[in-house]
Amino acid sequence: MSLTWTCHICGIERDDADIGVHQTDISELRGFAKGTILHNVRYCLDNERCVRAAQSYSHFARPERCEIFVFGSNLAGRHGKGAALAAACEHGAIYGVGEGRQGNSYAIPTKDRMLRPLELAAIRVYVERFLAYAREHPELRFRLTAVGCGLAGYTPFWIAPMFAGAPPNCALPHEFTEVLRKGK
Repeated sequence: MSLTWTCHICGIERDDADIGVHQTDISELRGFAKGTILHNVRYCLDNERCVRAAQSYSHFARPERCEIFVFGSNLAGRHGKGAALAAACEHGAIYGVGEGRQGNSYAIPTKDRMLRPLELAAIRVYVERFLAYAREHPELRFRLTAVGCGLAGYTPFWIAPMFAGAPPNCALPHEFTEVLRKGK
């Protein structure tokens, strides 16, 4: 049996030889002597996105400074393409988790476990959960992608109105703001 590790960036389990560790000394930030607390981030050696993201990834992000990347997901949490892949590689999204806050990202399901697009009514429920979360966390800033308008196949005309009541800490994508502006 070989030793394996899970990449902190993409969430894939890999053999020991395929995983690197980016190490940062955070001792002085925590009030300790230099060299006593090390922040280790495991990453895939053969994935350039994981290598780059490991340099800035933090298990200790300060929420008061967080910008949360909001992306469309599937209920299986397979973050393999589009904005979901960017969320996994660069914002702490966890493979296998299809909804909610993960690292500096938030997944809104737009596809089911079999990767088929969800009905608009189902997406609306997940959007409402997200908006409730955003209202509960005014200290965070949420940067939305055009959720549901990529791999799920919907257009902003169908999805943008779901975000019409978004709180001010949500930055909607241009595609959504255009639809909402025209709708007034």
